[in-house]
Amino acid sequence: MIVVMLLTLVLGAMIVFAVWCVLRDGAGRRSGAHAEPRPERAEPSPGSLEGVLVTQLTQGEITRGQYRRAMTLIAAREEERRPMPVPTDD
Repeated sequence: MIVVMLLTLVLGAMIVFAVWCVLRDGAGRRSGAHAEPRPERAEPSPGSLEGVLVTQLTQGEITRGQYRRAMTLIAAREEERRPMPVPTDD
């Protein structure tokens, strides 16, 4: 019985600590008081249309739905240009 009570107290303390950390970090980001400027990373430019779309998706410039539609159009265009041969049963 004592072990269960101790485990409950430890779990409760861990939850309180986690919530406190999230609230503290979130408040600092919103106010900008403690935010340090991030150095700009020089990212290589994507070498393909797919790479551009992935970059836009990861940076939040487009939604998942927009990404899927664009990839569908790219796949359809590729199929028109270079259709894949269908294997035969020989």
